[in-house]
Amino acid sequence: MYLKMEILFGKLRPYLAKVHKAIKDGIAFGDLLVFRPKKILHNQFVFYIMSSYRFIHYVNSSTYGTKMPRVSPDYIRNIFIPIPPRDEQIQIINYLDKKTTQIDKAIKLQEEQIKKLKEYKTSLIDSVVTGKILIKGELDAY
Repeated sequence: MYLKMEILFGKLRPYLAKVHKAIKDGIAFGDLLVFRPKKILHNQFVFYIMSSYRFIHYVNSSTYGTKMPRVSPDYIRNIFIPIPPRDEQIQIINYLDKKTTQIDKAIKLQEEQIKKLKEYKTSLIDSVVTGKILIKGELDAY
């Protein structure tokens, strides 16, 4: 059982960095671990730590099983993480929220541009194939 805002971590193939904040109450089973940060920790701060490359790399180095590598829940629970004061955690969260929002916007813009270029490519091919655009001189070599 987990509650809204608790951290969910996929222990199967941890290198895939399956870390999520629960958006509603629910039930976790199988290879999903639930983390309830202590009151001195802000949930978003824990989420960012557990999503970080270093954390994932560290956790992945302790997996067992070759075909379906897993990490032990006890291993994760016993990782030492320096904890800054709560106000500093909030400053870090605010900074990362701002930067990730900027990155998400940039990614969305690039995806929109790629979609428009693909549409243009399709339209151009269609226009050339159907003869709407004539290409003179360039086909003489063939």
